[in-house]
Amino acid sequence: MADGAALICAGNNLFIERLKGELAKVFDSKDIVPVNLEVFPNREVYAQLQENVRRRVAFIFWNFEGYDGSFEPNVGFEWLHVLNDATRRASASEINDMLPFIPYLRQDRKDKPRVPITARLKARHIESDGVSRIVTVEPHTEQVQGFYDIPVDLLPFYPLFEQEIFKGGCDERYVLVAPDVGAVKRTRSFQKWIRRKRNCDIPMVIIDKGRDEKGEPSVYELIGNPRYLEGATAILFDDMIDTGGSLVEGGQFLKEHYGASRFKACAPHGLFSQKPGKQPAEERLRGLGMEVITTDSIPRTEDYARANEGWLKIVSLAPLFAEAARNVYAGRSISAMEGYV
Repeated sequence: MADGAALICAGNNLFIERLKGELAKVFDSKDIVPVNLEVFPNREVYAQLQENVRRRVAFIFWNFEGYDGSFEPNVGFEWLHVLNDATRRASASEINDMLPFIPYLRQDRKDKPRVPITARLKARHIESDGVSRIVTVEPHTEQVQGFYDIPVDLLPFYPLFEQEIFKGGCDERYVLVAPDVGAVKRTRSFQKWIRRKRNCDIPMVIIDKGRDEKGEPSVYELIGNPRYLEGATAILFDDMIDTGGSLVEGGQFLKEHYGASRFKACAPHGLFSQKPGKQPAEERLRGLGMEVITTDSIPRTEDYARANEGWLKIVSLAPLFAEAARNVYAGRSISAMEGYV
């Protein structure tokens, strides 16, 4: 029989700091286990749990920090393996990896000759750590759950965006936009959620686009009724914002050809990367006058949030993950959580 929960909040960023407060509301504060993360002079990473976790149900909360606290997938994965191994060797009864974002999940198929399926490779590595379960948000494609032989629970994020976008009601003219055909299912599900919770029908259109030889997005045509867009606020809904190219090209296309006047972009994962020779994603999105709503799944600081608060809203996943941990620990279904459509 387990001897309680062990809540291992590793890292120092917006998500982890908010999470500690949320966990204290649903668990005993003594269940939060301090962890020491260090980087040796030769750049090796090290972790030590500061309390006994023997026979306890462990929850490792981690969002892939690098050496300097920013997002870094490769170093972040090494730290995750070190945390998992330390917890297993400390004789925890089970290990649940609570990961708001999992890198490499876009590499989920062989789209060219002689390339890896890195999403499967990383799944095998996590399983070899002795992990019992993974809890995450929006893994790019739901099929990647099949890469794992352990349970993978997906948490609902629609309520976070619905509450933020429509906190003033549905009186304004909106249109939902899938920025490419890969986002159609996700956008349609969000449309159904709004209809169910707000009792208002938001129309939807799709941008059919491809990429050129250099991998840059190239917009082709609009699928849907163009009359929805004239004078409306376009809500571009996707799973992640990486370099921002798809959103910027899509927004410009809608503005120039169909008269969309205002733009919001929603994605649970805001990476905001920069391609060599290109503007940072933040500058490209700001330049279009686009309001962006994302979550704290990617490690950010309070200073970063304040510096970008004019165009960027970061809503927290901390309450969602605290509730998920409580449900898993109590043996209750994740699908009973608010937000499942």
